[in-house]
Amino acid sequence: MKHNKRKSLKSESRGGETAQSSAVTPKPLRRALLLAAIIGLTFFAYSNSFHALFLFDNDQVILRDTRVQAVTSDNIRRILTHSYWEANPTGLYRPFTTLSYLFNFAVLGNGPNPPGYHWFNFILHGVNIGLVYALGLAIFEQTPAALLMAAIWGLHPVQTESVTNIVGRADMLAAFGVLAALLWL
Repeated sequence: MKHNKRKSLKSESRGGETAQSSAVTPKPLRRALLLAAIIGLTFFAYSNSFHALFLFDNDQVILRDTRVQAVTSDNIRRILTHSYWEANPTGLYRPFTTLSYLFNFAVLGNGPNPPGYHWFNFILHGVNIGLVYALGLAIFEQTPAALLMAAIWGLHPVQTESVTNIVGRADMLAAFGVLAALLWL
């Protein structure tokens, strides 16, 4: 009788392990779907800006900057050694941002067409939303709190200029660096 009791206890504990392991599998998928829903909602909020023209500084920094119009060793050297505003030196040095404009203009072939630049900005914003979510999980260790943090980051009006104004990419790249560094720690 003891043997049967032990056997049934073992099968119960195995059943518990199986139930736990099957419950663990959908959790990452559920988290990913919730994060995707937040990014989708953010997409809905910003999608009306994807066809906006080059406004404000965009014209000067992208369309009139010959460094971003062709991938040449001279252009890359000039991007790495000159200031952000080559025509009007201000002391700003943002080579990674300027290289991203070169990538849009010459590599992806967006040239003077703004939608590709807006898509790039939104994708970068989506990546940052994911990093904020991961940071929220690391800090709070709770999915709802992390999702709330990611939703606030993604949909807060303070992000509007960074996402919709193409030259706001510099802010999003800076945020990417900070968020990635915090998660690396």
